[in-house]
Amino acid sequence: MFDPVSELLVAGSVAALVAAVIAVVMHKLTYNMDLITGGVIGSIPSTIVPATLAVMMVETRIDVVGSLYAVPSGILLNAIFLTIWKFLPPSLGRRRCPIAFNLIITITLSITMWVAMAVLLFHLLSDTTLVGKRYFAGVVTLIMLLFGILMAFWQPIPCFQAVPKQLDRVTYLTFALLTFMSIGTSVAISLWSEVAAGLAACFPCFILVDMISYWFYQGTPSSGKQMVAYDTNSYALYVPHIILGSLSASSYCTLFALTAELELYIHLEETWLAYFGAVFLACIISFLLAVLCVSVPVLLFLKRLQWRAMQRLSSIPDLPSEDAPLFQPF
Repeated sequence: MFDPVSELLVAGSVAALVAAVIAVVMHKLTYNMDLITGGVIGSIPSTIVPATLAVMMVETRIDVVGSLYAVPSGILLNAIFLTIWKFLPPSLGRRRCPIAFNLIITITLSITMWVAMAVLLFHLLSDTTLVGKRYFAGVVTLIMLLFGILMAFWQPIPCFQAVPKQLDRVTYLTFALLTFMSIGTSVAISLWSEVAAGLAACFPCFILVDMISYWFYQGTPSSGKQMVAYDTNSYALYVPHIILGSLSASSYCTLFALTAELELYIHLEETWLAYFGAVFLACIISFLLAVLCVSVPVLLFLKRLQWRAMQRLSSIPDLPSEDAPLFQPF
């Protein structure tokens, strides 16, 4: 038998490997979908699931619950991270900054912001009781919901699908490597702090690699890997589907934490197989509730907004199809 530290490291390595595979599969699955559908499906709880299962099987109940309640705060940081990538590059482009300088500044500032705010949230949540963490997670989820709805109504809805570009193996390898490091690190540091583990599990690997790859691949398919400037109407800059879609991951972690906090399966700890089965069942139920009650309504809501935008666009008289705008405001 392994000691608790070794068990957690082994479980963390397996969870990180599974999460890396899930990350690549999810991206390949959603990459050629339309923007809204792919964004919402790509934001459902995926890489966070093996991490939560790994920690749940090794750590104490209180540590697991505290870690799960910290995840919504990390997801809110991702929403802010993504918003920086929407507004900062076009702003620097209007000031005629060199494209390489624009990219470096955007990467540096977005990551610095994420880390700085994660440190602030870590100190705030570390001194908070378990009940306080639960209420804080609920408030953060509500803030994300309002922010996502505001962005959905404020930012124009894309009416046409951009031509997808196939990403190369290096990009997918980067996806897998960053996901492996993020999930593995989050499980490992749960030995030190459950709050830090919950925040680390949310590091925006998908967003970072996606935004950099779009930067290089944006434009016509014949442009190859030429680095191009961000266009303010770029299809990659539509963010509400990611912000609202991420609410399902936040809801999943909150629901899964509640099952542990209510001690629904604590009496099964003496029998490992029964305990694992109960934890896995709670994970599946939390996942399904998050997808059905959050992801599906979000998808229908954004599709409805897109349909309204296309109806407004079709009412414009004598507009040649090749001159049709990519975005239609409300």
